[in-house]
Amino acid sequence: MRWTQKAATAALTLGAAGWLALAPADPPVKASGVDGGPVIAPLPGEGEAVTLCYAINWSGFRIANLRYRYKGGQRFEVTIKTNTVGLVQMFGPLHYDAVSRGRMSFDDQPRPIQYVAAYTKSNKQRRVVELTFNQATGEIIEDIRPPRGYVRVPPEARIGAMDPLTAALHARPRLIEAVNAKRFGSEFTVPVYDGSKRYDVIVKLVGPDTRTVNGLPKLVYHVLARVKPISGFKPKQIALLPKQVSHLYISHDDFFIPVDVGVALKFGTGGARLTAARRGLVDCPKPTGYSGPADTFGH
Repeated sequence: MRWTQKAATAALTLGAAGWLALAPADPPVKASGVDGGPVIAPLPGEGEAVTLCYAINWSGFRIANLRYRYKGGQRFEVTIKTNTVGLVQMFGPLHYDAVSRGRMSFDDQPRPIQYVAAYTKSNKQRRVVELTFNQATGEIIEDIRPPRGYVRVPPEARIGAMDPLTAALHARPRLIEAVNAKRFGSEFTVPVYDGSKRYDVIVKLVGPDTRTVNGLPKLVYHVLARVKPISGFKPKQIALLPKQVSHLYISHDDFFIPVDVGVALKFGTGGARLTAARRGLVDCPKPTGYSGPADTFGH
């Protein structure tokens, strides 16, 4: 798998994982937002949790499974676990696990405290990234194991940024606010540092749309996300980024969860599709069959 494919898989993992809601086991819900009442979509509260499951595809083939868990409350915790499957697992496995812990501020904004991510490549090399956030100064202290031997992103460039999982939580209520105000076409920016690169995610609410989910048409909100490099990128990566736009399709209801995520790149099309949404900290159901064809997302 080329480095661009691995990068796309990681980006899809983070993009799909972040946009959670209080999802039921059997979600018969009313549509909202565009057709009348506002989208409420509260996060799970104290003692509540939710599990979302996704199938990650590359050019029409299922290459990985993703499990996302969120524990709510004043002190929140987000965990994701991704494992490659099939031929990718045999010849180029990539495993990614991450946990983000933080607290909700007085204005109900998520503030990161600690972020730990572990990447395991096919040669069994394991890299651990641990970030500690100073909520008073905005500084981020990093611990990379094994150490790189050099600083990829200087400390001053990290100030005020969030880890990818907290950044997604931060973006979600801003999207809901834009939906309720019908500000279709509007954009906002979220600063992110993942222990390797510092970048801004520019999020754009396109508007209502329709997607086929499990063979049935479903009302969704179409959202675009693109990365603006700030620090830590190689010239080749910077050259490719303008062409890499992620498409998120978020459920048009009071759960507001992504049912489909995708990005079209030079070497193929990546995608992540929701396979299950459950209350509580549960395991994802065992995958069955083919998860659907790849979408070119306009490319």
